[in-house]
Amino acid sequence: MAYSTDFKQRALDYIKEGHSHVEAAKVFDVGVRTLFTWEKNLREQGHLERKKRVVKNRKIPLEELKSFVEAHPDAFLREIAAHFNCAV
Repeated sequence: MAYSTDFKQRALDYIKEGHSHVEAAKVFDVGVRTLFTWEKNLREQGHLERKKRVVKNRKIPLEELKSFVEAHPDAFLREIAAHFNCAV
């Protein structure tokens, strides 16, 4: 589940007030390990924002695929995948 940055900060502030991780986990209904992860991210990255996902173009252009298959009609799927640098 994705939690808002504000929610994460409130949970960590609760711990800074002197409450234990177990207490905070119960109050905020999250796992204790999650709280430690948020602390680690804040310490190492300096923020609690989620990482931006890098979206890759995952489709092989249809015309390129057709051309390759016409030129290599006996090619195995793994050979086609290797040509287009993708996994089977």
